[in-house]
Amino acid sequence: MELQVLRISKPTDDSVSVWFKRDSNLISYISGQHGIFSFSIGEKRFNRTYSFHTSPQVDDEVAITVRLLKVDSYQTFWRTPHMTK
Repeated sequence: MELQVLRISKPTDDSVSVWFKRDSNLISYISGQHGIFSFSIGEKRFNRTYSFHTSPQVDDEVAITVRLLKVDSYQTFWRTPHMTK
């Protein structure tokens, strides 16, 4: 399934929120549920797991927020930020 990106925002210097159009494929998810996202950069394909921080009972859109984590000077990985209440 492909998701349509509606907008991208930067809540902090090291994070990005991606907002998707909610369609019939995303009717019954729950906030905090993980989804596997697949994307390509150049010739390389990546699969990452991110959790939704929106709720289908409240929000019209679906969103994830990812944070840049520097592993060393050569590698970086995007990760979902740890959320505390």
